[in-house]
Amino acid sequence: MLVTSQIDILAETLTGERLIIENQLEMSDHGHLGQISTYAAGVGASIIVWVLPQLREEHRAALDWLNENTIDSLRFFGVEVSLVQIGNSPAAPMFAVEARPNGWQKRVRSRSSGGGAAMGGTSTGGWQWLCDALAAVPSGRWTSYSDLAELGGTTSAWVGRHVYGK
Repeated sequence: MLVTSQIDILAETLTGERLIIENQLEMSDHGHLGQISTYAAGVGASIIVWVLPQLREEHRAALDWLNENTIDSLRFFGVEVSLVQIGNSPAAPMFAVEARPNGWQKRVRSRSSGGGAAMGGTSTGGWQWLCDALAAVPSGRWTSYSDLAELGGTTSAWVGRHVYGK
C-alpha cells in the first residue's frame, strides 16, 4: 500500500490534475525512476516531475520514451537543479528542464494512419503524416526537419525534398 507521505510533493493543478515532484540529492538512478512511476500510479498523477542534480542519459531516454509511448494526459519531466552565484550575491537555484513531453508528436502519431519511408513510402499519399505533423505545430512555434524525420521514420533530407517538392 502506497503511503502518500512517501511522496516528496503531491499537488493538484487548477484544472484538477494530480502532480508529483520527486526530489533526489544525487545523480539519477533506477530506484528513483521506479519510485516516480509507482507514486504516479498510486495517486493517479498525470504530471510527474523528477528534480535532481544530474539526469543520466539512460534515464533521460526512459523519460522521453514514457512521454512518447503513454497516453496524452501523462507527462514526465526531468529537471536538473544547480546553484549559481554571481560575485558576492547569495547562491540561487538554477533549473534546467532536460526531459519534457512532446505533445504535438503524440497528437500526430494518434491521428496519422501512414507515413514516410517506414510508414508507407514516399509517394504523395504516403506523406500525409508530414502534413498532419506540420498542421499540429501550434501557431508561432516551430519544429525541425530532423524532428519530423524521426517522427516519420525517414531522413531529414527526404523531409526537405518533400517539403520543397524536389
